[in-house]
Amino acid sequence: PAPTNLGIELASAIRVSPVSTTHECPTRLIDTSLKNYFTNIKYLRKNDLIVIDLKKYALALYHTLPMPELRYLYFRVDSVEIDGVKSRRPAFVSTHWSTLTQEKKIHSYLPKSIKTEINFNIDNWSFEDILRRGCDDSYPIFLRKYLEELEASISPFMNS
Repeated sequence: PAPTNLGIELASAIRVSPVSTTHECPTRLIDTSLKNYFTNIKYLRKNDLIVIDLKKYALALYHTLPMPELRYLYFRVDSVEIDGVKSRRPAFVSTHWSTLTQEKKIHSYLPKSIKTEINFNIDNWSFEDILRRGCDDSYPIFLRKYLEELEASISPFMNS
């Protein structure tokens, strides 16, 4: 069960689709790598691309593969559910509280590309406002401390 008093969103379920490669992968390899990958908490949203390093998440099986050139598995996040409802908001995913479902293979996938143009007056600017316009508040609120540290380290160089 997911802890509910943390003030952050936890995914109750996530659906992923493997992106086709030129190699045929054993089911056991895919299952093991996904399980091990999601043992650690991940912050994901719909349409994210997941890259799983087989040497890191399925090392025991990696050395028995008939195709040693296969190093990475790619998956697209098809949906994220928060409290049983599909959401476009990002959420934390882990095998400890999230149900993982693997969907059918997709043959090709180009991740969604987002281009953001930032216009601001250099004489009256706020670094946080600029980043917020670029991020659309898609980062968790507890990352504000890191944003402030980043601003403090960059600001002296931008005020020349």
